Amino acid sequence: MRTPRPFRRQPAAPTSPEIPAALRGNYTLVDCDAGQLWFDRADEVIRPYVERAGTWEPAEGRLLLELAEPGCRLLDVGANIGYFSALIAKHRPGTTVDAVEPEPGNNALLSMNMWHNQVPARIWPLALSAGERALPLKLSPHNAGDTRTDTARPSQWYEVVAPAARGDDLFTGRGFDLVKLDVQGFELDVLQGMPLTLDRSPGIVVVAEFWPTALRERKVDPATVLRTYREMGFEVVTQVEDDLRRLEDPEIIAICDQAGEWGQVNLVLRR
Repeated sequence: MRTPRPFRRQPAAPTSPEIPAALRGNYTLVDCDAGQLWFDRADEVIRPYVERAGTWEPAEGRLLLELAEPGCRLLDVGANIGYFSALIAKHRPGTTVDAVEPEPGNNALLSMNMWHNQVPARIWPLALSAGERALPLKLSPHNAGDTRTDTARPSQWYEVVAPAARGDDLFTGRGFDLVKLDVQGFELDVLQGMPLTLDRSPGIVVVAEFWPTALRERKVDPATVLRTYREMGFEVVTQVEDDLRRLEDPEIIAICDQAGEWGQVNLVLRR
């Protein structure tokens, strides 16, 4: 049995956000339904949408707020710059956050946004996975929400290499009420790395992105992912716009595929 490294035995999420390092670059402050958030001006997808609409992925936001209660213990995996963490903390008093984000630029903004909005949060500058490894990242120059992983190959060059670890090695003795997973096709890997954490979390609800295109790029069968969720003891409910539906696995995949390459849905997983 593996012994977690000492530095990973962390206390519960702090009662106040840690002071972040200064940002250096080209940033703008945007008012939205999650509070005031700092964005990189280079982001041409999330930033302009939030500037225009005052929100981001509103159906998912409504779902998360419906599932979260005051005092919620939130694990936000693939937290990006912290929009959903800030949203839940703003509207559900007493929320504490563990926010996981491996991309350094996003992580710096995440830290600043949690501090700026006074969200009690512990920031983890790494990826969650089923095991430890060094994880090369492929970045989009204009879309801060599209950070993907690659397989490390000798003699290849990578812009960012992030550590990846098991959730069970990070969250020793702790549990959560709500988990948000958005990691571009690695959602199952994250859950497979934290079985003890899930067992310590009675009533836990997981909202996981399901994106068949990203799975197929990794040579992973989307049907196998859905079947594995069920084998892990999860009930699988699919969010379609603002509706929650109990669908058969082929129906879930078909809804995504009919929407094209970017077709995806959120799955609500309960044990």
